[in-house]
Amino acid sequence: MVEIKIYQHADLVKLTYADASYNRAHAPKYKGKAKTKVRKIYNYCMATRYKIHVKSAKDVFQYRQGDCAAISEAFYVMCKKNKIPVRYVIGWCDGECHAWNRVKIGKKWYWIDATLGDWLSRELYEDRTVLEIW
Repeated sequence: MVEIKIYQHADLVKLTYADASYNRAHAPKYKGKAKTKVRKIYNYCMATRYKIHVKSAKDVFQYRQGDCAAISEAFYVMCKKNKIPVRYVIGWCDGECHAWNRVKIGKKWYWIDATLGDWLSRELYEDRTVLEIW
């Protein structure tokens, strides 16, 4: 079975190809302009119950629960499915390891955090340090 490497919480987590296929199949597809799609994806992720140590987007799609890594991964998968340019970001937030996203709407890139409820910020928050973007 093919393995896909995804960095979460600064640890290497290996997902099987079956998980990636499941995520693509179960990610919702939306109609409308890019900002409308991003808002719907954001709302979907914000409605997910936060549960620590649940690190897979599959859990977000299947059980509607996950930690910041799972929620950010689900946001990433949904944006990709809806043809929205997106990045998955790992870094530090208030001294804790955290995951969030960058999304491109029109010609501008925005920071977006569907775990903490930050919507389309142009500037990186002072309490955050980026370790990796993919």
